[in-house]
Amino acid sequence: MELREKLAKVNELFIQFEGCELLVKTDYVTYWLKRLSGRQDVTGIIKYAIVQMMTNNINQLAIEKFTKVGDKIIKACKEQYLKDQGISLHVDLDSKIRRSKIFEIL
Repeated sequence: MELREKLAKVNELFIQFEGCELLVKTDYVTYWLKRLSGRQDVTGIIKYAIVQMMTNNINQLAIEKFTKVGDKIIKACKEQYLKDQGISLHVDLDSKIRRSKIFEIL
């Protein structure tokens, strides 16, 4: 990252060796992701970014509109977020139900 910061001439995550923006982003990004992490899809990066947004309390609707990802990815990210926070889905649901007005009525 230090080397990238020194070389970057653009404000992009992935750059060419000269520091310029990638010309064909998807091909180069997936190639380098495969070499660096063993995965060549960008879904992992997308999910990581979404979980970080959730961690920073960004509204889920805003995340969906900004990223334009589908429900499956949002659901997976929410599950990962809760797991990272040490929250069980059952405990989270129970806690929210107990705070609702309907719980008092029942």
